[in-house]
Amino acid sequence: MPTDARPSRLRLADVARALGVSVATVSNAFNRPDQLSPALRKLVLERAEELGYRGPGIEGRLLRTGHAGAIALYIPEPMTYLLEDAFVRTFMGALMNACQERQIGLLLLPAVPHEKSERPRPPAALDVAAVDAIIFYGLAGDDPVIQRAVERGRPVIGIDMPDREGVIGIGVDDVGGARAAARHLIQKGHRRIGIISLPTSRRRADRMGTPTDFDTASIRFPKERWRGYAEAFEEAEIDPATVPIRICKVNAQESGRAAMDALLDQNLDRPTAVLAMSDVVARGAMDACRERGLSVPQDIAIVGFDDAPFAKDTGLTTVAQDAGEKALIAVRCALGETVETTVVSTTVMERSTS
Repeated sequence: MPTDARPSRLRLADVARALGVSVATVSNAFNRPDQLSPALRKLVLERAEELGYRGPGIEGRLLRTGHAGAIALYIPEPMTYLLEDAFVRTFMGALMNACQERQIGLLLLPAVPHEKSERPRPPAALDVAAVDAIIFYGLAGDDPVIQRAVERGRPVIGIDMPDREGVIGIGVDDVGGARAAARHLIQKGHRRIGIISLPTSRRRADRMGTPTDFDTASIRFPKERWRGYAEAFEEAEIDPATVPIRICKVNAQESGRAAMDALLDQNLDRPTAVLAMSDVVARGAMDACRERGLSVPQDIAIVGFDDAPFAKDTGLTTVAQDAGEKALIAVRCALGETVETTVVSTTVMERSTS
């Protein structure tokens, strides 16, 4: 056997023995660098690397400190959604920056497509991932995966979700932002205003909707945004029951285009303005209008929600929310840090004459 043969799995004790120091010294080099002089820590890390030791295993870290040094993010969509949705990309970038600043890892747990159902299923890793907290993004309040996470005994953060026991809720002022968006159109003289809604429950389909869909919605932000729209309609003596609503199956540009086509096909009742519950579907709605030779906003006004990066370039009037602030609050809550508020403010960004 070669004289430099190494154990199949190196331990802290092996590194300590090779250096002639205590196990505590090697542990401090990896976990509590402030306990060692810079020179000693450098020596320990360099020798550990030479030996092929990369640091304490996650099992040992959990036993010693009770912390894994990582948080998980679960979204009820396939992984590609993180790349396709411009606002979610901005949120993800801010989330990664917040984790990097705190030197913690971020584990992505996207939903897994189900071969026999249109609804994706959660990954098995959700139950066993070694993380200090789990962040859920946009789940329906009745999704059973939430209780599974709560039962793990680690902090659970819910972004844009209904209130749920055992979950720290983070959201935006959906009601106030939506109310301001509807008032904006009404003040411009619009009375026939259509709605392009995001999914209201886990049972998804492209279809026409009614106010009842929002009364029974299990997904928080469509319910709250409709509430804001309806308050503005009632102020202007517009009956919310007469407002045409198109519900999208997914938050995608193509879904917004199809929804707008359905609203425009109503002939005599065709709206002169549309409130879209996301900038992504608003962009699709703009495409549908232009394909029919309609000018936005001269022929039909469109107001989105989110202030995605492309909104400014396309001249889309929208309700702005700060994705970075939302991500930072989520990380701080996950790590038990004190936060002043869990509600992100909104404001209407007018970028056209709509």
